[in-house]
Amino acid sequence: MSSEYSPVVPHPRPVPWGWTLAEALLGGGAAATMLDLFPLGLLARTVACGALVIALVLIDGFTRMLRAGSGLERSMRQLVIGGLTLLVIVLAVTATPLTAPAPVRWGLVAAVAVGLFLELRWDKRVQVERARAVAAQVAAQQK
Repeated sequence: MSSEYSPVVPHPRPVPWGWTLAEALLGGGAAATMLDLFPLGLLARTVACGALVIALVLIDGFTRMLRAGSGLERSMRQLVIGGLTLLVIVLAVTATPLTAPAPVRWGLVAAVAVGLFLELRWDKRVQVERARAVAAQVAAQQK
């Protein structure tokens, strides 16, 4: 390496499950707003969903940066699985009619939250493992 900069923190740590739960709840909240489970107008529903998704992305980015490092990109496997997860969520929410009974829509919201939680926990675990491997390489090169 030509510089001492490392894209990972010196000692990567796992992301606490509470942060992942917060992300999953934000994603479930975004799905609930788009499924018209809260009495909002179209503009308010769109703004609320956007704000929830932005909060989810910010929490994901900050926890990833603080725990694993800022310069380590996701692997192709992580990108494909994350993209497919989001595609399934968007298709399921889009395909569910707003006239469906509320318990069905709430069930979909719960499924979205659980699915996001599982995918994000896996994604963060893989990212921290990759960060640990890079940190070990950097430490070995500096010796």
